[in-house]
Amino acid sequence: MAEIEIRAAHTREADELTAIAIRSKAHWGYADELLELWTDDLTVDPAQCDDQSIWLVTVDGVIAGFGEIECHGETARLDDLWIDPPFMKMGLGRMLLEHLLGVADSHGCTRAEFEAEPHAVGFYEHMGARIVGEYVSTSVPGRVLPIMRIEIPSTTISTDGI
Repeated sequence: MAEIEIRAAHTREADELTAIAIRSKAHWGYADELLELWTDDLTVDPAQCDDQSIWLVTVDGVIAGFGEIECHGETARLDDLWIDPPFMKMGLGRMLLEHLLGVADSHGCTRAEFEAEPHAVGFYEHMGARIVGEYVSTSVPGRVLPIMRIEIPSTTISTDGI
């Protein structure tokens, strides 16, 4: 049985996390030109790893994905949730999202909001999120991303032992 761990990211892992975000985005079949256009948005700044807002999931010691959540009052902002394609469909996205929501809950947040990758809307809806608006892309003309919200008390599980 694989050993799965969720832990805070370390500064030295930023480049690896960036590579996972790019591979995960590429998994959806986006053209190379779009991926290059999004490189800055997908790049993890090492400084982001210092404040324990980025959490990663490992499988047998290998980083399989990561997510970032920031708390602002009652609303948390989910900035990233990426699973490396070889690790997709293993339940890691669910585990990581539940952990991130648990972190937000521990900081007093009651909901999380985020712009969703259109290909991941079904996953987020399955997790209890709903579309509450739209974000018009400033980098890709005509691209509209759904803004989603998930209520934390309805989805949070204990993060003890993770």
